[in-house]
Amino acid sequence: MFGKKAGKKKKSNFYNPYSLKNAILKGNIFTRLSALIMGFGNIVHGQIVKGLIFLAAEVAYIYFMINKGAQCIVNFIKLGGRPTEEVWNESKGAYEYVMGDRTILFLLYGVAVIFLTVFFVMLWKSAVESAYAAQCRKAEGKARIGFWEDIKSLFNKNLHRFLLSLPIIGIVAFTILPLIFMICMAFTDYSTINDKLNI
Repeated sequence: MFGKKAGKKKKSNFYNPYSLKNAILKGNIFTRLSALIMGFGNIVHGQIVKGLIFLAAEVAYIYFMINKGAQCIVNFIKLGGRPTEEVWNESKGAYEYVMGDRTILFLLYGVAVIFLTVFFVMLWKSAVESAYAAQCRKAEGKARIGFWEDIKSLFNKNLHRFLLSLPIIGIVAFTILPLIFMICMAFTDYSTINDKLNI
Protein backbone atom coordinates (compact mmCIF):
# COMPACT_ATOMS: atom_id res chain seq x y z
CA MET A 1 0.00 0.00 0.00
CA PHE A 2 2.86 2.35 0.80
CA GLY A 3 4.37 1.52 -2.60
CA LYS A 4 1.15 2.45 -4.40
CA LYS A 5 0.92 5.80 -2.62
CA ALA A 6 4.55 6.54 -3.42
CA GLY A 7 3.94 5.64 -7.06
CA LYS A 8 0.96 7.98 -7.29
CA LYS A 9 2.88 10.78 -5.65
CA LYS A 10 5.81 10.33 -8.02
CA LYS A 11 3.49 10.37 -11.02
CA SER A 12 1.80 13.60 -9.88
CA ASN A 13 5.16 15.33 -9.49
CA PHE A 14 5.87 14.88 -13.20
CA TYR A 15 2.36 15.66 -14.43
CA ASN A 16 2.26 18.51 -16.94
CA PRO A 17 -1.20 20.12 -17.28
CA TYR A 18 -0.03 21.96 -20.39
CA SER A 19 1.19 18.90 -22.26
CA LEU A 20 0.92 18.52 -26.03
CA LYS A 21 -1.82 15.91 -25.60
CA ASN A 22 -3.94 18.25 -23.48
CA ALA A 23 -3.29 21.11 -25.90
CA ILE A 24 -4.61 19.09 -28.85
CA LEU A 25 -7.57 17.55 -26.99
CA LYS A 26 -8.64 20.45 -24.78
CA GLY A 27 -7.24 23.51 -26.55
CA ASN A 28 -9.44 25.99 -28.36
CA ILE A 29 -9.26 26.67 -32.08
CA PHE A 30 -6.41 29.16 -31.65
CA THR A 31 -4.31 26.71 -29.66
CA ARG A 32 -4.90 23.95 -32.18
CA LEU A 33 -4.02 26.28 -35.04
CA SER A 34 -0.68 26.77 -33.31
CA ALA A 35 0.15 23.25 -34.45
CA LEU A 36 0.07 24.60 -38.03
CA ILE A 37 1.02 28.24 -37.48
CA MET A 38 3.47 28.35 -34.61
CA GLY A 39 2.89 31.22 -32.21
CA PHE A 40 -0.65 31.92 -33.41
CA GLY A 41 -2.21 30.99 -30.07
CA ASN A 42 0.34 33.05 -28.15
CA ILE A 43 -0.36 36.13 -30.29
CA VAL A 44 -4.14 35.78 -29.85
CA HIS A 45 -3.77 35.38 -26.09
CA GLY A 46 -1.58 38.47 -25.73
CA GLN A 47 1.94 37.03 -25.85
CA ILE A 48 2.81 38.86 -29.06
CA VAL A 49 6.62 38.88 -28.87
CA LYS A 50 6.80 35.21 -27.91
CA GLY A 51 4.34 34.30 -30.65
CA LEU A 52 6.29 36.24 -33.28
CA ILE A 53 9.50 34.46 -32.25
CA PHE A 54 7.84 31.06 -32.71
CA LEU A 55 6.39 32.18 -36.05
CA ALA A 56 9.76 33.51 -37.25
CA ALA A 57 11.41 30.19 -36.33
CA GLU A 58 8.81 28.26 -38.35
CA VAL A 59 9.16 30.54 -41.38
CA ALA A 60 12.96 30.27 -41.24
CA TYR A 61 12.82 26.47 -41.01
CA ILE A 62 10.37 26.13 -43.91
CA TYR A 63 12.40 28.55 -46.04
CA PHE A 64 15.59 26.61 -45.30
CA MET A 65 14.00 23.24 -46.08
CA ILE A 66 12.58 24.48 -49.40
CA ASN A 67 15.84 26.05 -50.53
CA LYS A 68 18.42 23.63 -49.15
CA GLY A 69 17.27 21.22 -46.46
CA ALA A 70 15.01 18.97 -48.53
CA GLN A 71 17.76 18.44 -51.11
CA CYS A 72 20.20 17.59 -48.32
CA ILE A 73 17.82 14.88 -47.09
CA VAL A 74 17.45 13.48 -50.62
CA ASN A 75 21.23 13.46 -51.08
CA PHE A 76 21.63 11.79 -47.68
CA ILE A 77 19.29 8.98 -48.74
CA LYS A 78 20.78 8.49 -52.20
CA LEU A 79 24.41 9.35 -51.31
CA GLY A 80 25.05 10.38 -54.91
CA GLY A 81 26.44 7.66 -57.14
CA ARG A 82 28.57 9.57 -59.65
CA PRO A 83 32.25 8.67 -59.00
CA THR A 84 35.30 10.74 -59.89
CA GLU A 85 36.32 9.92 -63.46
CA GLU A 86 39.16 10.48 -65.89
CA VAL A 87 37.94 12.24 -69.04
CA TRP A 88 40.08 12.77 -72.13
CA ASN A 89 40.32 16.43 -73.14
CA GLU A 90 40.90 16.64 -76.89
CA SER A 91 41.99 20.29 -76.88
CA LYS A 92 44.60 19.76 -74.16
CA GLY A 93 45.57 16.27 -75.24
CA ALA A 94 45.46 15.00 -71.68
CA TYR A 95 43.19 13.33 -69.15
CA GLU A 96 41.30 15.52 -66.69
CA TYR A 97 39.69 14.53 -63.46
CA VAL A 98 35.95 15.18 -63.27
CA MET A 99 34.87 15.40 -59.65
CA GLY A 100 32.07 13.03 -58.74
CA ASP A 101 29.46 13.31 -56.00
CA ARG A 102 30.95 14.24 -52.64
CA THR A 103 29.35 11.54 -50.54
CA ILE A 104 31.07 12.71 -47.38
CA LEU A 105 29.42 16.13 -47.69
CA PHE A 106 26.05 14.52 -48.43
CA LEU A 107 26.42 12.59 -45.17
CA LEU A 108 27.50 15.61 -43.15
CA TYR A 109 24.77 17.94 -44.40
CA GLY A 110 22.11 15.22 -44.18
CA VAL A 111 22.89 14.38 -40.55
CA ALA A 112 22.99 18.10 -39.69
CA VAL A 113 19.56 18.69 -41.28
CA ILE A 114 18.10 15.71 -39.42
CA PHE A 115 19.36 17.12 -36.12
CA LEU A 116 17.96 20.53 -37.06
CA THR A 117 14.59 18.91 -37.80
CA VAL A 118 14.59 17.16 -34.40
CA PHE A 119 15.29 20.50 -32.73
CA PHE A 120 12.47 22.12 -34.72
CA VAL A 121 10.01 19.40 -33.64
CA MET A 122 10.95 20.06 -30.00
CA LEU A 123 10.42 23.79 -30.58
CA TRP A 124 7.06 23.07 -32.27
CA LYS A 125 5.97 21.03 -29.25
CA SER A 126 7.01 23.85 -26.94
CA ALA A 127 5.07 26.38 -29.04
CA VAL A 128 1.82 24.38 -28.88
CA GLU A 129 2.17 23.80 -25.13
CA SER A 130 2.94 27.49 -24.60
CA ALA A 131 -0.21 28.49 -26.51
CA TYR A 132 -2.30 26.14 -24.37
CA ALA A 133 -0.74 27.51 -21.18
CA ALA A 134 -1.60 31.06 -22.29
CA GLN A 135 -5.17 29.93 -23.05
CA CYS A 136 -5.58 28.36 -19.61
CA ARG A 137 -4.21 31.42 -17.81
CA LYS A 138 -6.61 33.66 -19.71
CA ALA A 139 -9.57 31.36 -18.95
CA GLU A 140 -8.65 31.35 -15.24
CA GLY A 141 -8.46 35.15 -15.19
CA LYS A 142 -4.74 35.20 -14.47
CA ALA A 143 -2.44 37.87 -15.83
CA ARG A 144 -0.58 36.91 -18.99
CA ILE A 145 3.11 36.17 -18.74
CA GLY A 146 5.00 38.76 -20.77
CA PHE A 147 8.17 38.23 -22.76
CA TRP A 148 10.40 39.87 -20.15
CA GLU A 149 8.85 37.71 -17.43
CA ASP A 150 9.85 34.65 -19.47
CA ILE A 151 13.39 36.01 -19.69
CA LYS A 152 13.50 36.66 -15.93
CA SER A 153 12.27 33.12 -15.24
CA LEU A 154 15.48 31.82 -16.85
CA PHE A 155 17.32 33.21 -13.83
CA ASN A 156 14.83 31.86 -11.27
CA LYS A 157 12.66 28.76 -11.63
CA ASN A 158 14.04 27.89 -15.09
CA LEU A 159 17.67 28.52 -14.18
CA HIS A 160 18.50 24.84 -14.72
CA ARG A 161 17.37 25.06 -18.35
CA PHE A 162 19.44 28.17 -18.91
CA LEU A 163 22.59 26.66 -17.39
CA LEU A 164 22.22 23.28 -19.12
CA SER A 165 21.39 24.60 -22.59
CA LEU A 166 24.97 25.47 -23.59
CA PRO A 167 26.53 22.16 -22.37
CA ILE A 168 23.78 20.17 -24.11
CA ILE A 169 24.34 22.07 -27.37
CA GLY A 170 28.06 21.40 -27.04
CA ILE A 171 27.54 17.67 -26.44
CA VAL A 172 25.20 17.39 -29.41
CA ALA A 173 27.42 19.44 -31.76
CA PHE A 174 30.82 17.99 -30.78
CA THR A 175 29.99 14.46 -29.59
CA ILE A 176 26.66 13.04 -30.77
CA LEU A 177 26.62 14.63 -34.24
CA PRO A 178 30.19 13.54 -35.15
CA LEU A 179 29.53 10.07 -33.71
CA ILE A 180 26.42 9.52 -35.83
CA PHE A 181 28.26 10.98 -38.84
CA MET A 182 31.11 8.48 -38.43
CA ILE A 183 28.69 5.58 -37.95
CA CYS A 184 26.93 6.53 -41.20
CA MET A 185 30.29 6.92 -42.94
CA ALA A 186 31.21 3.36 -41.97
CA PHE A 187 28.48 2.08 -44.30
CA THR A 188 29.79 3.94 -47.36
CA ASP A 189 32.54 3.01 -49.81
CA TYR A 190 35.13 4.97 -51.75
CA SER A 191 36.77 4.84 -55.16
CA THR A 192 40.31 5.71 -56.24
CA ILE A 193 41.78 6.81 -59.54
CA ASN A 194 45.55 6.73 -59.29
CA ASP A 195 46.18 8.88 -56.21
CA LYS A 196 42.78 10.59 -56.29
CA LEU A 197 40.34 9.59 -53.55
CA ASN A 198 36.60 10.01 -53.95
CA ILE A 199 34.45 9.49 -50.86
